[in-house]
Amino acid sequence: MIELELKAVVPDAQALIARLRTAGAREEFVGGLVDRRFDYPDGSLTARDEVVRVREYHGSDSETQTSLEWKGPESRASGYKRREEIGVQTGEAAALIEILARLGLRQVRTIE
Repeated sequence: MIELELKAVVPDAQALIARLRTAGAREEFVGGLVDRRFDYPDGSLTARDEVVRVREYHGSDSETQTSLEWKGPESRASGYKRREEIGVQTGEAAALIEILARLGLRQVRTIE
């Protein structure tokens, strides 16, 4: 899958949400998330602009969903950040983190 990302400054988030809802948009997820990013001790993934992450979605209904994702190097096209992305929904984050550790990866960043 190719991810296209465009970030923007939103001066009035509530006004934007109202306009999106008026246009038919709906919320897909309510809750928080934690991204744990991994790299080899030599930083080779970062040097190649690749990302391996374990992402946990903690829903407001107390349900947790976990995914393992790889992102390739980014490029820019018409103001958008573009990268290849491969991911899989999976079970428990602790087991994924242990597998990555046994493959020689270490956690280098956490984003909440």
